[in-house]
Amino acid sequence: MTIAYIGARLPTLSETFVSNELLAVRAAGLKVLPASVFPPRAEGMDRHLHALASEAIVVYSATGFRNAAAEFLVRPLRSLRTLGTAVRDGIVSRDATLRARSRLPVQVVAALGLARRLRSAGVGHIHAHMANTPTTIAMYAAAQLGVGFSFTGHANDLFVHRAFLPEKLRRAAFVACISRWHRGFYRRFADVPEDRLPVIRCGVDTESLGSTVQDVPPRVGPVRILSVGRLVAKKGMDTLIRAIAELGPAMPVHCEIIGDGPQRAELSSLAAALGVGDCVELLGARPNVEVLERVRACDAFVLACRRDTVTGDQDGIPVSLMEAMAAGRCVVTSSLPPITELVIDGQTGICVPEGDANALAAALRRVAAESGLRESLGRSAREHVAREFDRKINTERLAGHFQAALGAREHGMHHPVMTAAPTT
Repeated sequence: MTIAYIGARLPTLSETFVSNELLAVRAAGLKVLPASVFPPRAEGMDRHLHALASEAIVVYSATGFRNAAAEFLVRPLRSLRTLGTAVRDGIVSRDATLRARSRLPVQVVAALGLARRLRSAGVGHIHAHMANTPTTIAMYAAAQLGVGFSFTGHANDLFVHRAFLPEKLRRAAFVACISRWHRGFYRRFADVPEDRLPVIRCGVDTESLGSTVQDVPPRVGPVRILSVGRLVAKKGMDTLIRAIAELGPAMPVHCEIIGDGPQRAELSSLAAALGVGDCVELLGARPNVEVLERVRACDAFVLACRRDTVTGDQDGIPVSLMEAMAAGRCVVTSSLPPITELVIDGQTGICVPEGDANALAAALRRVAAESGLRESLGRSAREHVAREFDRKINTERLAGHFQAALGAREHGMHHPVMTAAPTT
C-alpha cells in the first residue's frame, strides 16, 4: 500500500528536512505520495525536490474542492459522519482557539477532497508533518478513508498554532516524537501508551555531511562565526549580535547570519547601533549547498535560541544545529529543552542560558582561544549525531512504524481513528 505524506508546503526551502525524510522513506522501499496543503515552493532546490514538487497533490486548490463535492455526492453517509466528527471536535475540544475553530470547516472539506484523491492512489496510511493544519486535514481524510494516520510535531505548530492536539493524539496510530522532551509534552494533553509515542528524530545525512574533524580548517584572521535560521525572535539573532559587540576589538570576528524573516531590518539596525555592522553580515536565504560550504568553513556555529515571550514559540531541535554537528563543527547554543538532547554541554557542544549575551560572548572567547576544544567538541558532536540523529537510522524506525500500521489495517486490527469518539 501507499503512504501519503502531507505538509504545509511540500517541498519548501525552510522545511527541506520533511522532503528529505519522504525521499528516504521511499529509498527504504515504501511507496509514498506527497501532498501539500499550499502550493509547493521549490525555488533554489535540487532536481529531486523539484520533481517532488511536480508530483505533489495540492490540497487547497480548485481541483481539491471539486473532489470534495464529488466525494460527498458519492459517499454521503460516510462524509456526513466525518463532518459530524469535525463539528463535535469544534464544539467540545478544549485545545483550540476561536481562529482554529473558524478554519475547521474549510479544513474538513479539504480533507474530503484529499481522501477522494488518495483512495484512487491506493493509500493505506497518512503521515503529516506539523501538528496543526496538515495533521488536522490528515486526521479527517484518514477517517473518511477508514485508514490510519500519524504525525510529527515540531515547534510553532505545537507552541503557537496548536489546535485539537488531544484529539489527534488519541486517534493517531502513532506520533513520531522528535525528542524525549516532546514525548513528555504530548502526555500533558492525552494519556497515550508509550508504544504509540516512539522517539523518531528528524535526522540528517551524516554521510553526505561527512566532514571529519581533520577537515576543520586552521583559524587564520578573524574568528569565523556562522548562524543559520529564520530571522524571528525565537532564533535569538539579536542575542548573537549583542554577544559579538561584547567581544570588543580584542577579538576580531566575522559573523555570517544566513536566513530571512521579519526581523532583518531590525537586526541590521541593531548591528549598526552597536558598532558591529562591519563584522556582522546578514546574507539572507541561501541554497542548501552554499549553506553547507559556509558551515564547513566556520570556526563555530552559533544558534542562540530562546523562548519568544510574546507568542510562547520556541525551537524543537533545529536541523541547522544537527547539520553543523554532523559536519564536525563546534556548536554553541542555548540550554533549552529539547536542544540539550542534541547539544550536551561540554560534551557535544556548549550551552549557555537563553538570552544571555554575556554568557554567549564568554563561550565564544573560549572556543576561539582553544583549538583543541573546538576539535574535540566537533568530533564528539559528529559521533553523537551519527549515533542518534542519522537519517538512515531514524528512517528505519519510521518505516517500521509505517509497516506496522499498514499491517494492522490489512489484518483488520483495532485502530484509534476508526472508533474515536469526541473528547472533552
